[in-house]
Amino acid sequence: MKAKRAALSEDQKAEARRLFASGSTRRELMAMYDVSKSTIKRMLAQPRRP
Repeated sequence: MKAKRAALSEDQKAEARRLFASGSTRRELMAMYDVSKSTIKRMLAQPRRP
């Protein structure tokens, strides 16, 4: 059975959103945080938390 990867922290999510907004690609974020494409897509689609 595969171990579940730890979810991105709120700080990591905020940083990833900033990087994406400034031109980083989803593929680059996937490699940087070692997460799947669906994780990145889901994280970018979520509204920011205050």
